Amino acid sequence: MKNKPKSINIFVIFFLIVFNIHAAPDPSQFGADAVPDLFNAELAGQGAFSTSSGGATTSAINPAQGAEAHRMIFDVNYLAIPAIPSMGKEKDGYMQAISLGALFPTRYGVFGGSIRYIGGFDKDQFVYFPIDPAFSGNLFASKEVYPGMSLGIGFNFGFGKDILTLTGDLGFRYNAGKLGFIDNFTCAVVIRGLGVSYYPTWLTLLTGISFDLVRKRSGR
Repeated sequence: MKNKPKSINIFVIFFLIVFNIHAAPDPSQFGADAVPDLFNAELAGQGAFSTSSGGATTSAINPAQGAEAHRMIFDVNYLAIPAIPSMGKEKDGYMQAISLGALFPTRYGVFGGSIRYIGGFDKDQFVYFPIDPAFSGNLFASKEVYPGMSLGIGFNFGFGKDILTLTGDLGFRYNAGKLGFIDNFTCAVVIRGLGVSYYPTWLTLLTGISFDLVRKRSGR
């Protein structure tokens, strides 16, 4: 009889897993994968990748990225995104993306988070944009477990019109430095979407590799 509760618990866990798989949200709207590029000014220029590094706002892509920080970093970003009527049916004006973030190194690891707002002043201004104006943010904890190798865990939240984000992320990032004839070799793996979100959808695996082929040497 003692094994019965254990069997019931296993059945309940199995049922919840199967239910979540079949109750997965609809695919993200077309273009939603580009929204993270607006999380800060640096990502808007180079794009948001799992191997990216930077301030606290970049941790929304990979929570392991900030583990190598040795001092506090504060981020303040503002992006103005102009509407060009000649390129579509947009009205004159612009959208905006505002973000604030901070990360704090401790002897136990690096902790931090960020908040952001992405949207325009007119609801019909950017009719092609995949989401309505939204407020979102993230919290993360990361630790360097081996020189250049980091693990991280993150929590994401957000809300707006018909938009709700409550998800978790698990991240891995390894910067091997020089590898053969290439420099700054970095690989990363992130399990994203552990919850409900407009993007990414449930249980999204994100992987990436980056490296430098050309290094500018100092003239001294």
